Amino acid sequence: MPASQVQPKDHISATDSQGQLYIHDIETELLGSLPRPVRRAPTTIAVRWSFWVLLLGFFGLTAYLGQRDLDSWDALLQYGKTVQATVTGKNTTTNDEGTQYILTYTFRTSDGFDRSGSMLVDRVTYDRTKAGDQATKVTYLPSSHGKVWQIGIITASKKARRKRIWIIMILNTAAMWCLLIGVCEWRWKRQLWLIRNGVAVTAQVTQGKVTHGHKGQTYYDLTYQFPIGSEMIRRTVRVRKRIYQKYTAGNPFLTVLYDPKKPGGAQPYCLLRSGRVTNPM
Repeated sequence: MPASQVQPKDHISATDSQGQLYIHDIETELLGSLPRPVRRAPTTIAVRWSFWVLLLGFFGLTAYLGQRDLDSWDALLQYGKTVQATVTGKNTTTNDEGTQYILTYTFRTSDGFDRSGSMLVDRVTYDRTKAGDQATKVTYLPSSHGKVWQIGIITASKKARRKRIWIIMILNTAAMWCLLIGVCEWRWKRQLWLIRNGVAVTAQVTQGKVTHGHKGQTYYDLTYQFPIGSEMIRRTVRVRKRIYQKYTAGNPFLTVLYDPKKPGGAQPYCLLRSGRVTNPM
């Protein structure tokens, strides 16, 4: 069914077309005593290892690239030759952040090689600059025939600033990776706790919501409810299209696991993919 045909449901019936109440049986592996024996799902184990391998790989790659870059700055600082570059063209690009003004330039090495590059400038500089004007000074490495160069005159303070940029970039990216891993670990552990210790009850999906976001994205939300004593707990969860269609077009009952101390943190059992009960009844 095309996404455009998946409709929101303000009310989902608990009976079929014959007027018979749908029946739902709690999964047999959840009927044993608590805590249930649980192991991590293979996909969870694979994703955990992938995160750490990618993090270590990032450190290794950035350390290699950073060291190469700083080595080239050392060489430019010791053996670099500074020449004047000439403007060869100008153009603009526009994105969500606005318009960028770009000058292209070329310079010639002492052994006759022509090298070209580009740089961002402000609007005033862009407007007053024309082809043939002097663009900027460039420091290049003669032994590389100009393949290695940097804009401007290379100084020790500039190299130190470059090193700080690399360190900040590595630390910021590592912090984001660690935050991502931490959030995922928290969610996995929470799911494993519910599978191991959660009380299993039958819940009824009462409403379905379809939201169309940016760039053609579509989001599917299910609202379900289940009783705890005299109180009715209501929760809304975002699901995949397949799950949405299953519970809005057919039997709206499903199994929910909850923590008696925090029933508001209940989750549908069908969405808990981090672990599995190891010895179902």
